[in-house]
Amino acid sequence: YRPVVLADGRKITLTIGDAPSHAVVGDEHAGTAWNALWAQALVKQLNAAFGLTIPPIGDAEIASAVPREK
Repeated sequence: YRPVVLADGRKITLTIGDAPSHAVVGDEHAGTAWNALWAQALVKQLNAAFGLTIPPIGDAEIASAVPREK
């Protein structure tokens, strides 16, 4: 468990809160960044395991999907 740095340099920490920099939201569910990184890993694994050609989810795409803190 360590901070994850998005493609645009923002850090996501394994903390609870409603700001986008938290991996877990206030109700203790995975946040946007966590879900996006999980989806990225899933697509990579599906492609490798089954020879699929699902377009990979890029790091820049994940960074653009995570809202910026206000």
